[in-house]
Amino acid sequence: MKRGAAAVLTCVSLLLLGSCVRVETGAELSGDRQDIKSVDIYDIANRYYEGDVSGLREENAPVFTVPVDTRDEFLDDLAERKFDKEVCLLPVPMDGGYDYCGYVIIISYADDSYDLIASGGQFSYSPGQDGRETYRYGYADYCGQEPWDDFIEKYTGSGEGSSDGAA
Repeated sequence: MKRGAAAVLTCVSLLLLGSCVRVETGAELSGDRQDIKSVDIYDIANRYYEGDVSGLREENAPVFTVPVDTRDEFLDDLAERKFDKEVCLLPVPMDGGYDYCGYVIIISYADDSYDLIASGGQFSYSPGQDGRETYRYGYADYCGQEPWDDFIEKYTGSGEGSSDGAA
């Protein structure tokens, strides 16, 4: 009887520890606002992932640049956007789940670093000191009440938009 109870307890413990939970987060900027050089919006037809996202800016042109006089308003609105990510309670190796497409925001800084924020994930690049480049990936998906495309089009004035944004 003790062996059976121990086996059941072990199975339940592994199930609970191996479970995942959804955690709400926000858009994270890697730099200070005073160091921002530009805030560009891209409408990406191709899907990029962590292996090829570094080529996104070279292969595409922005469809809109947020004017300096509305930049703070845009960034404040972006900071209020909700994203959620899945967190596993028992750390296990997992494949990436980043998907950069549709409307993508790229915030460029004076030191040539940049943040990429999309409905399907976030990415940051920094040239780093001593020439050591650093990359940071975030797999939080947009989960706000207002559809991602509507949020972007509020600033771009575009009504056509992309069909790949998450609601």
